[in-house]
Amino acid sequence: MPLEIGGLYIMLFARYQPGSYHWGLYHHWETPTNPSSAGKGTKYHAVLVAANWGSWQVDIGETGRALESTLLVGVIKIGYVDPAHRRTLEATLGKVTCTSPSPDIPFTCRIWVLKAVNHLMDVGAVRCDSVKALETEAIAFGNQQASTQGVQPRPIIQSTVCPLPNAMIYSIIAPSAPLFEFHEFYLSSLVDNGQDVKIDLETWTTGSPSFNLYRWRKHRPGAGIALAFNTEVECKMQEQWCLSVVFVDESR
Repeated sequence: MPLEIGGLYIMLFARYQPGSYHWGLYHHWETPTNPSSAGKGTKYHAVLVAANWGSWQVDIGETGRALESTLLVGVIKIGYVDPAHRRTLEATLGKVTCTSPSPDIPFTCRIWVLKAVNHLMDVGAVRCDSVKALETEAIAFGNQQASTQGVQPRPIIQSTVCPLPNAMIYSIIAPSAPLFEFHEFYLSSLVDNGQDVKIDLETWTTGSPSFNLYRWRKHRPGAGIALAFNTEVECKMQEQWCLSVVFVDESR
């Protein structure tokens, strides 16, 4: 499978010790400009500080050569973040600290990636069964014979631990007004397929007394179930009224 616009990936790079990898995250946000290019994205990883060996820092940088490293083993797709929110993603991941969960466990790039994924799960940008299961899946993927012998093109797989629906995602953000005042307009503009649409609206609270979000369920005959959730990182960071509409065709 090719890199997908908006896709969020775990990257594994070979190291000197078999079965050991350098871990990173990659967000792909720009379409290739020519057939030989993979397009652009942002790479996130924890690296040792050369001037202070033993210390770590988060390195964030744009790249147009995500799949060209000779040490790259492969990438695993774990989520989707709208490219329009890539700066918010950068700010969010830039705050994930280079610290170990326990003083008895040495910090590594793998620990940083798993902490970052856990944080993205907390804010709703990534949905995984568990971080531990994702770690196991990634290591098993890296240990596959075909992945460790420089196979070209580099293997790209979809995580089974962090499944993605066959969906289109739309974001609706209104800084001050409750969404229910606008839902008829937005939904009629997003879904116009000549079929009846049933909408059920329920309110719930995220923990902040002044910040209520809305969950929508829409049923489209013949198209499975379409769900809408507050999945954008920016919503919880800035406490805006927000909604991400995810159309899921469960018949596929």
